[in-house]
Amino acid sequence: MANFNFIPHHCSPTRKDYNVVRTDMEGMRIKTRLKSTRPIREWELEFRIQNKTERDALLSHYDSQYGTLSPFNWTSIPTYISSEASVYVRYKSYSEELIVMNVWEIKISLEEAL
Repeated sequence: MANFNFIPHHCSPTRKDYNVVRTDMEGMRIKTRLKSTRPIREWELEFRIQNKTERDALLSHYDSQYGTLSPFNWTSIPTYISSEASVYVRYKSYSEELIVMNVWEIKISLEEAL
């Protein structure tokens, strides 16, 4: 498990969501069950990277976690988001866009792994 030490240019928490299992049953009934009483927190991170080595390091971390499969420790949390030293998270999504020559805008969504 590799730590996530990259510092984003912008970080914003998204809506907290509860882990609810929903089952559609016969007769138009819906059965729901709460799996945990603690909501799952999510964050949107934005990076503006200006060289290929930083981009490759970020992509290498994503690949080493097999995308959204393996959780890891997020250790470079901005203080305006949380005062915790680290949070156990996993990738939810990863997208990158080449803006101009050698400048990438990378957007990552992280969700708390319970």
